[in-house]
Amino acid sequence: MLMDNKKVCVIGLWHLGLVSAAGLADMGYRVSALDSRPGIINEIQQGRLPIFEPGLDDLVEKQRHAGNLFFEADPAVALAGAEIVLIAYDTPVDDNDQVDLTIVEKTISAAAPYLAAHALVIINSQIPVGTTEKWQTVIENKRPGAEIDLVCSPENIRLGQALELFRKPDMIVIGSDSERARDKAEKFFSAFACEKFHVSCRTAEMTKHALNVFFATSISFANELGNLCDAVGADGMQIAKILKQDSRIGKKAQVRPGLGFAGATLARDLRALQSLGKKTGVPTPLAETVLEINHRQTDRVAHMVENYFEGNLRDKNLAVYGLTYKPGTSTLRRSAAIEIIRELHKRGAKITAHDPKADLSEYDGDRIFEFCRDPYRAAENSSAILLMTEWPEYREIDFERIKKTMAHPMILDAKNFLDGDKLRAAGYTYLEIGRGQLARAKS
Repeated sequence: MLMDNKKVCVIGLWHLGLVSAAGLADMGYRVSALDSRPGIINEIQQGRLPIFEPGLDDLVEKQRHAGNLFFEADPAVALAGAEIVLIAYDTPVDDNDQVDLTIVEKTISAAAPYLAAHALVIINSQIPVGTTEKWQTVIENKRPGAEIDLVCSPENIRLGQALELFRKPDMIVIGSDSERARDKAEKFFSAFACEKFHVSCRTAEMTKHALNVFFATSISFANELGNLCDAVGADGMQIAKILKQDSRIGKKAQVRPGLGFAGATLARDLRALQSLGKKTGVPTPLAETVLEINHRQTDRVAHMVENYFEGNLRDKNLAVYGLTYKPGTSTLRRSAAIEIIRELHKRGAKITAHDPKADLSEYDGDRIFEFCRDPYRAAENSSAILLMTEWPEYREIDFERIKKTMAHPMILDAKNFLDGDKLRAAGYTYLEIGRGQLARAKS
C-alpha cells in the first residue's frame, strides 16, 4: 500500500506513537518520529524500544532498514516537509486519574513554528473535551496565515493487539470544525478500509470518553453480578456466555466477572466525565459508582485470600502470576496485581511474583515483593498461587510438577482463565471469582 512517499511526522514515542509510526511506515509513508526526550530516541536508535507490543520490534527494525522510518529529537528536522503531523502522546495521568497535558502542550508549542504551511495536524492523544479548539488557537497564533488545520481522531488501539487494530480499525472518528480540515483528513484516512464518522471536534473528544466509560461500566456490572453469583451459588461465567448471545449485547461485550479494570485509561475517562459534570452542573453519579465498584473488586481479591487462610496471612508465602494489567503488554501502569500485592503485604504475606514481560522500571515504590523470571521457582514453598494476568504461557505450565514444591496446593484464579476441572483433579483447591463457589462451599 504505497502512499506516494509522502512525509508524515509522528510526535510522542510511547505505545501509541511507536505503533502509529511503524504502521504508517509499513503503509509506504516516509515517517519521522519525534520525541523531545533524547534518552528515548537514543534507546530506540540502539534497537531497544521502551515498551513491549507483539510484532512491534520487528516492524520498527524492518522499516528503519527500509529507510521509511527515522527518529528525531529536533523538531525542525522532524517536521521539515511533513504534510501530515500526528500528535500521538500517551497522555500522562496523575495518581488521581486526572489527565496531565503539560508535556503534550509544551511539545505542540515547541513544534508549531516548524509546521509546514497547509499541514494537517491529527490529534490521536487522549484529551478532554474542548482541547482541540484550544490547540488550534495556539497554532494559529504561532503560524498566522499558514492555513494549518487540526482534527481530533481519538486512538482506539488496545495494548497487545495494537498493530492489528491500527491496520484494521473497527472505525475511525474524525472530528473537524471546518470543511477544509475535513477534506484533508478524509484524503489521509481513505487508506483505511473501515467506516468513518465525520463529527465536530468536541463530539470526537466526547466519543473517546464515552467508549471507555461504557467499557468500564460493563466491567463493573459484570463484577457486581459475579459477586452476587458467589453469594447465591450461580455461575457468572455461564451467565456471561448467555448475555453475549443476545444481539443487543454482543459477542465481544466485556461481561465476564473477575478483576476490575486497570491501566489508568478507563479511570481517566470516568474522571473526565466527572470533571465535565462539575463544570457544567450536570450530576454524574454513574461514574462515581463505577469507580467505587472497581475499587471494591481489588479489595475483594485480597479479602478472598485472607478469608481462605482464616484471617491469618502473616508470613504466608504467596506466588502471584502476572503483574501487567493485561497480556500482550509490558506496562505496569495502574496494575491491579500491584494493588492487590500491596494489600496482601499489609496483611503480612510474603510475595514472589512472576510475569513474562513486565517492565519493572515502571514500578514506583518500595519493592514489597520478590520478582522471579521462572514461574516454577516463583511457586516454590508457596501456600497459594494467585493468577492475575491471563498470559497464554500460564496454560502451558506443568501444575502437577509445581504442586510437589508448594507448601499448600491452592490457586485463586482472578481471571477465571485456567482449566479448573483439571486442576481440581490434580489435587488443587481451585477458586474463581463470580462462579458461585463461596455459596456452595457454605451449603
